Amino acid sequence: MRRTVAVALIATFAASAQTDEWTQLSQRLQPGDQIQVYPKTQGSKLEGIFVRNSDTEVRLTADNKEIGLERSHIRRIKVKRGSARVRNGLIGAAIGGGATGAIAGGISARYGDGPFPPEIIGGAIALGAGIGLLAGIGAPGYQTVYKAPRR
Repeated sequence: MRRTVAVALIATFAASAQTDEWTQLSQRLQPGDQIQVYPKTQGSKLEGIFVRNSDTEVRLTADNKEIGLERSHIRRIKVKRGSARVRNGLIGAAIGGGATGAIAGGISARYGDGPFPPEIIGGAIALGAGIGLLAGIGAPGYQTVYKAPRR
């Protein structure tokens, strides 16, 4: 009996959380935000500008046409956030610099005094960090604002 009550409570809270996630779209999205909508079917994502949402659908502008997508057909919604670019750039710089430093240092260690003087290793680290920074900044930062419950 206790197990049945516990399962029922968990199911209620899970359904409530999913409903709240949809109803919070109005707070998470502002008209004019660039969004990506992923359908539940195997179709490709739809990108456009958020217009508004209701209890049953999301409306966006794509290719100069306003489109309405029913909630039941949506798997995920993401919104473009510019602030993630700085973070992504710093992460990319750290990965790029660390990777090139490790490679250059490893090659030098393998060959005794090494074929690379410290200036070359430092340059390789700077080059790798620069490439990583550009790659991180160039990657658009999208944040998931809605994810449909699994069924």
